[in-house]
Amino acid sequence: MEDDFQVDLERVIDSIKEAEVISILFGMIRKSLVIDIRPSEEDPPIIRIAAQSRGPEDRLRYIRRQRPSLPRPTNVTMFPWSKSVDSFVRLGIFEQLMKRAADTGHPTLIQECEDALEELRRLERAEMVAVIRGENYYTVWSANS
Repeated sequence: MEDDFQVDLERVIDSIKEAEVISILFGMIRKSLVIDIRPSEEDPPIIRIAAQSRGPEDRLRYIRRQRPSLPRPTNVTMFPWSKSVDSFVRLGIFEQLMKRAADTGHPTLIQECEDALEELRRLERAEMVAVIRGENYYTVWSANS
C-alpha cells in the first residue's frame, strides 16, 4: 500500500540536514512534527507535535509563539509524510532528525525526539482503531446499494 507514494529520500534528507526549522505533516493523524534546532541561551532547541497548519505562514506563527525570543528562521523545510510512522523510521528520516538533535549538543532534545516518535506511533494506532470502528469516517457507498 505505501509503495503507491514516491518519496525523494535524498531531497528530504538534504533538507533535514540544512534546515533550521523542520515541519513534517503526518496527514493520516493530522499532526505535524515540528523541530526547531536554533539554539539560544534562553531557548534550547525544541521538538513538538503540533496541530496541522493551514500553510507556511501559519506554521511560522506557531514557531514564533513557541520561541518568541528568537528571530524569524531563515531556513524552513516543510513536507508531507503520507506513509506510516514506522516507514518514517525504516526509511531513515527519523535517524537524520536524531543526528540533527545530537549535533545541537542538547541531550534533552534526543529524549524529546524519542518521546515524540512514541507519541506519533500512539496517535497513528488510535487513528487506525478509529478507522476500523468507523469513528469519524463515512463510507462512500453502502452495502444496500
